[in-house]
Amino acid sequence: MYIKPMTWDHNSEHKAYHFKTAFVGGAWANNVRMHVGADGLIAALSVDSAAEEGDVSFSGFAIPAMANAHSHAFQRAFAGLAERRQAGNADSFWSWRKEMYGFLANLTPEDVSAISAQLYVEMLKAGYTSVAEFHYLHNDKDGSAYADKTIMSKAIIDGAERAGIGLNLVPILYQRAGFSGGDLSDGQKRFYLSTQDYVDLHSSLNCEKSIGFHSLRAVSLSEVLAVSSAVSDVGVHVHIAEQQAEVDDCLKHTGARPIEYLYDNLPVNDRWCLVHATHVNEAEVAMVAKSKAVVALCPSTEANLGDGIFPIQSFLAAKGRFAIGSDRHVTINPMEELRQLEYVERLSTQKRIVLDSGANLWQGAVSGGAQVMGQANGLCVGAKADVLVLDERHPSMAGRSGDEVFDALVFTSHGNPIKHVLASGNWVIKYGQQKHQETILSNYNKTIISLMERR
Repeated sequence: MYIKPMTWDHNSEHKAYHFKTAFVGGAWANNVRMHVGADGLIAALSVDSAAEEGDVSFSGFAIPAMANAHSHAFQRAFAGLAERRQAGNADSFWSWRKEMYGFLANLTPEDVSAISAQLYVEMLKAGYTSVAEFHYLHNDKDGSAYADKTIMSKAIIDGAERAGIGLNLVPILYQRAGFSGGDLSDGQKRFYLSTQDYVDLHSSLNCEKSIGFHSLRAVSLSEVLAVSSAVSDVGVHVHIAEQQAEVDDCLKHTGARPIEYLYDNLPVNDRWCLVHATHVNEAEVAMVAKSKAVVALCPSTEANLGDGIFPIQSFLAAKGRFAIGSDRHVTINPMEELRQLEYVERLSTQKRIVLDSGANLWQGAVSGGAQVMGQANGLCVGAKADVLVLDERHPSMAGRSGDEVFDALVFTSHGNPIKHVLASGNWVIKYGQQKHQETILSNYNKTIISLMERR
């Protein structure tokens, strides 16, 4: 296949684009001209407009890009390393977690930077143009604080900058081993921060950021309230009700289920992102939907870890809001996450088209992801100029028009039809390639080989 030679001379400087066909404001339009401001937001949009001199023009189908609402970057390097059955068939989320702790014990800030950069390039190529990085690896290998307490966070930021992806860094507070308040295990000591150290870290980071709590089992309500009081008006992320054992333990120690316990004690609203929320009952589904919080669903990870199945049908019926994430990165593909979300329902009900069309699934996840990132939704004035251009000559796109484009994107798996990617108005993927991908890949491979030798 012929690939047009790379030219990056107009990459990040050019801020005016013309699209033959684009999905604008919830509808398809032709000859769309987009001007991007210095802040990376769409400053102007016009339809049925001719390209002007100097515009970069695209054929194909331009659609809103996806936000990755939940990521643990370092786990990209761990993907595929815990897939052998243990003796006695004792495999579970908890046995996987023990292996993951062993893997991260050797990670350095340089490792995390190299892994993050490679992961984020892969995300861009797959259609994610921004990521909420749920970052809890703060301390040195022995659990002591680094001299520069921001060094691990800066490693993530560096990886994102080299890749060109939009980053919402979510430093995570992690202080105890369970609802009973036990001490952290050796494998968890790299995660610990005091509440004051956490607030100081958050305030010192010069990037888009939210606050996050690993889980209610890992942080007490009093500390959640203390952080929320010290850092307000930002997004709030938390793992919740991922495993049945977590639900049982919460009931044992608090008398309530995790989501019930959360809503009884904290003012959950549309700034919150509830990650997984797998084990919820009908009352909790209604509670979450009413609060307008977003549930971050990670179907590939939830399947890989044997978490369970989120009741997406009843949640959508209650007008619940959802986003998608790649979490532990066994796959990095928003189309696959949405496809699996629908296909699990088809298998469970023995019916077809259970949730919705590819178009509505894509738009729903884009909308929820934008809310998690604190951004406007879709291609409209004031939104981030995050655009995917699909190759109209790709076999999955040939002959498609209108919402058939989304259906083909979500429900077929015949190679990647994403040709170009704009992130904050910067042309970061051209003809499927990223400017620094060879250097980033080389650094990543060297890092992984070194990690394998250090195990």
